[in-house]
Amino acid sequence: DNYNTLKTKDRKIAGILNFTFPGLGYLYIEMPQTAISTFFLESLLLLVLNNSFEQKTSGTSMLTGFLLTGIHLGATYGSIEQADKYNKMVYIKFNSSF
Repeated sequence: DNYNTLKTKDRKIAGILNFTFPGLGYLYIEMPQTAISTFFLESLLLLVLNNSFEQKTSGTSMLTGFLLTGIHLGATYGSIEQADKYNKMVYIKFNSSF
């Protein structure tokens, strides 16, 4: 085994993917369940936000918008942190092989 050939995940790519499309960053770091739940949660909140805009309920729109923004940014940060955790486990497995 060679240290330079370890298959790690780029934390920037994970963050950009998750920011661009909800859950895609988690899929990149091989966490499909988290990717699916992130996608569905953010999709549900987006539907609620759209519905509240159509009904012109500004309070619900603001609350849902803030909630969606927080969850989206939190999920993006989470995918970055999980990429770091993934890489750490790759290095631990590599080092334990000696």
